[in-house]
Amino acid sequence: MNSNTPLLTDLYQIGEWQLKIKLSEQAVKVSSPGIQQVRRFSFYGEFRGNAIFEEDQGCPNFVEVVHPSAPQRSKSVPAGASHEDLLKPLYRHGNRVTELPTLQEIQNRARDQLQHLNPTVKRLQHPVNILRGWNAVCMTTSSP
Repeated sequence: MNSNTPLLTDLYQIGEWQLKIKLSEQAVKVSSPGIQQVRRFSFYGEFRGNAIFEEDQGCPNFVEVVHPSAPQRSKSVPAGASHEDLLKPLYRHGNRVTELPTLQEIQNRARDQLQHLNPTVKRLQHPVNILRGWNAVCMTTSSP
């Protein structure tokens, strides 16, 4: 390589997004192609679980959350649960689309979010894990 050759020329190819799945013998290491989103479900003000789904396929309001390494640990989100998408874009096409929160706003949000956790999740001895995993619809739907 001479000094006039850009270092990254051979590493990146500009073009169409190609969906590729990473397979593994361990289910927890398998990756799903596409742009992922995390949706947090709440019911009567208490967090009930987080579901990962493919953004381009959307996520239905009725969701069964399946733990990635223990499929038998699935749980349905109650009908009527509210939700919030947690991953927010900061930049699109090189332009900032969201203002960054201040330190005070981050601290206030963290305190507010902690209020919505069940006390069994927050306890120091033998805490219960909040349900998290793939939306069952995403696990059974294949991407183009």
